[in-house]
Amino acid sequence: MKRRKFSNRHNKQSHGLSGLLKWQYQKFLRPIEKPSHEEPFKEAQDYINRVNSATFVNHSTFILNINGTIILTDPIWSEYCSPIQGFGPKRIQGPGIKLDSLPKVDIVLISHNHYDHLDYETLSKLKRLFDPHFCVPLGDGELLKKMGTQKVTEFDWWQEEVKCGLPLTFLPAEHFSGRALFDQNQSLWGSWAIRDADQFLYFAGDTGYSKHFSEIRNFLKDPISLSLLPIGAYLPRWFMKPVHMSPQDACQAHLDLGSHKSIAMHFGTFLLADDRPDEVIEDFQKAKDYFQISEEEFSLPTGAKSFAWNRVHASGASQ
Repeated sequence: MKRRKFSNRHNKQSHGLSGLLKWQYQKFLRPIEKPSHEEPFKEAQDYINRVNSATFVNHSTFILNINGTIILTDPIWSEYCSPIQGFGPKRIQGPGIKLDSLPKVDIVLISHNHYDHLDYETLSKLKRLFDPHFCVPLGDGELLKKMGTQKVTEFDWWQEEVKCGLPLTFLPAEHFSGRALFDQNQSLWGSWAIRDADQFLYFAGDTGYSKHFSEIRNFLKDPISLSLLPIGAYLPRWFMKPVHMSPQDACQAHLDLGSHKSIAMHFGTFLLADDRPDEVIEDFQKAKDYFQISEEEFSLPTGAKSFAWNRVHASGASQ
């Protein structure tokens, strides 16, 4: 049976194999200097049991503690983000929390099936340790069930389900999917909103910039108290723009969402594009200066760090 193919709502541009080869040829002519392998972030164990906090681990992995319910976003603890350990992009920064130091994980949110976001080795360990509920995009449930878990729910865009007492909504993103040559876009990709009383936490997953952020804000209606937004893997722009936000795009997304506070992610762990870790940080600061966004409004975690979120009124004022 022919599998369903998914597509973006807004960014229809795709460079395909020819664009990929062009980019790789340009990298061959002008190789990017890779930073040396670094020591892990300072252990953030003191933070992870704080109620109503978001603790940055690495890449797009956060520990969310919402009234005692523990959620992991796109967890990866592997050394390489590839189908075979020992090959492919190798981490240049260790995770700030050891996997066996985690509190009991209740829910795992997956944005899409790329190897740096759906790390099968990490998910298998989480299954053995905690047996959490896995929430995945349409088309990825079968992969998770191979681990032996039946606690898997597939989500379509705009679909809401309650898990562990928390309403979760899967929302659009502008990206693509695929773990091999012949399964491109056969599973969905997206972002997540987690309702916390009369407001939301938002995890953007992996995405290019588009008007979907404004659409999400209008769809949710209630305010977003905290957003987790990607800022890395954006160069070269001619190739990455449809699928990865630049720091300036991320600042615009923060404003589009009307987010009370945002935290940057998807940088400084794996070298997935031509931007260097120091370049990302510099461009992020320039973008915040341009939009007049403070560090308190949009934070850059330079190590494993916990952030509390403030409850906000619909007007955006803190409680």
